[in-house]
Amino acid sequence: MTSASMNQFRLTYHPLGGGVAVDRTVQAPTLDQAYEVAATVIADAHGMAGEHVAFDRSARRLTVGAGYRSRRGSFTLDPVAA
Repeated sequence: MTSASMNQFRLTYHPLGGGVAVDRTVQAPTLDQAYEVAATVIADAHGMAGEHVAFDRSARRLTVGAGYRSRRGSFTLDPVAA
């Protein structure tokens, strides 16, 4: 059994209207999987573990959750050069 190689991605997140900003490196085999890790990190930063995070990759904006509890912000998620 072979394990997938892990890549590093730099995640930054800035919530609109203030709040907990995130700046960290995450590890995942692919960029798509890095987005899954980033979603967990960002939802947890808002105390909303398990909430859906919708990424607009081209605009680099996101929404956490839905309805009156939803939160919005801007983000980057880029590969770290080896």
